[in-house]
Amino acid sequence: MSDSTHCPPAVRRRAGTIACVLLLLLATACGDGEEDATSDDSGGREESVAIAAEDLELAGTLRLPDADGPHPGVVIAHGSGPQSRRGLVPGQLGLTLPEPVPVYEELAEGLQDAGYAVLTFDKRSCGPFNGCAENGYPAPSSEPSFQTFVDDVGAALDYLAARDDIDEMVLVGHSQGGTIAAELAADRNDLAAAVLLSTPAVPIDEVVATQVETLRHLVEVAGQTGTAVEQAVSELQTLSEDVDAIAAGDVAGEPVGGASRQFWASWITASRAATDHVRAAQTPVAVIGGENDWNVPPEHVEAWQPFLGVDDSLRILPEITHALTRLEADDPAAITPADVGTKVDPSVLGAITDECTRILGEAAD
Repeated sequence: MSDSTHCPPAVRRRAGTIACVLLLLLATACGDGEEDATSDDSGGREESVAIAAEDLELAGTLRLPDADGPHPGVVIAHGSGPQSRRGLVPGQLGLTLPEPVPVYEELAEGLQDAGYAVLTFDKRSCGPFNGCAENGYPAPSSEPSFQTFVDDVGAALDYLAARDDIDEMVLVGHSQGGTIAAELAADRNDLAAAVLLSTPAVPIDEVVATQVETLRHLVEVAGQTGTAVEQAVSELQTLSEDVDAIAAGDVAGEPVGGASRQFWASWITASRAATDHVRAAQTPVAVIGGENDWNVPPEHVEAWQPFLGVDDSLRILPEITHALTRLEADDPAAITPADVGTKVDPSVLGAITDECTRILGEAAD
């Protein structure tokens, strides 16, 4: 999903299964509708912060452990879509969660409990102008470029780097945010680690094409045939064709999926360069994917392997979705509510902290 697209319609599956939703691209949410993080019950503390970006003060929350610093610091880079610092995720391709999961908030709280200072912020495309957050952001005068989002994450890192109570810095990027993390890992020399969560190593146009076939399979497994299948995948099929045309150089014309063709072209370029960025990075990179991620399937995550160095790592976590929740079902046609996790799974936090402990420990040695 682009940053300006709307939430697309649901595609209902046969009785007895979870309703599925057509989530275009690497969609995470279509607007959180809440601007503030929940209260901190961990014994740590929170600070509301303003991050000086090029033309906007980004509103964020810094969670600090209940211990004397300096602390290792983490910045969380959003996936696509107008995301607040909470990062509400309604589901993944073919699966609607019982309620949206505040993925970035839960990641931040878990990492805070593990001793990290964690900075989350509202994306500049998320504000009162679209009901995403009450942060005082003005409506953008023009569509932000992909590079603008890269620069905003860089500004968040600069904010942490300037604080006396932060030492090593880790950048955690989810989905599209992992493409941003890969670029910054190559460009900056002050990162101790970069963690790519549910991030494809293949270009975004290939990801969208794969999503068409994934959705087709899910609809067929749900019992649909013939015309019903084609109707279910038609919107995503059209979008995939448009994105392919943009990848081939056609950047003139109407917006695609709610975003300009120029934005798509810049995203495609960034996604094509991501593997080279990881290969060139001096920063250790940890790649983490989910076995039941239908937006970014394991093979798109495993495609990072040839570009990883000796200090890098790659994990595919059993049963984990694009929303970083657990889905305990091998048969998509037989999913029940009991199979669907409603929180970021502890295995995800465990994998992140394990990798950070390994990398930061090796750096200390």
